[in-house]
Amino acid sequence: MIAELSCAWGRIGFILSGAAAAFAASNAIDRLIELVYALKSQFRPNALFGMSHQTVSAVRKLKNAACIYLWRKGVAGAASLLGYPAAGSEDMSDIALNSFSMAFGDLPRGYLIVDRQGARAAACRT
Repeated sequence: MIAELSCAWGRIGFILSGAAAAFAASNAIDRLIELVYALKSQFRPNALFGMSHQTVSAVRKLKNAACIYLWRKGVAGAASLLGYPAAGSEDMSDIALNSFSMAFGDLPRGYLIVDRQGARAAACRT
């Protein structure tokens, strides 16, 4: 893992939330925006947010200065965050100290799930 907007080929970067085991009390939205723009522009068009359901609960409570929630539900029920698709996943870590509780990126491009004779394995594609 590579911290705070550092870039290295083949490495996954991360941005700290600003608080231990939570979002920062102020400017939590700013950290999410930094997360979006930390991703190279060619990967943003198909990017999405993935997070545990507990993290979804925390993110759904985030509001902007006008008290408008960031989390949006579309007509078909699809959710978006900052204009990107967002979804909960049982496979993500809950918010906790030193956990990676939210992912953002072109996840289908980065990972290939292989299912052979009932065994499942995730392989990173670069």
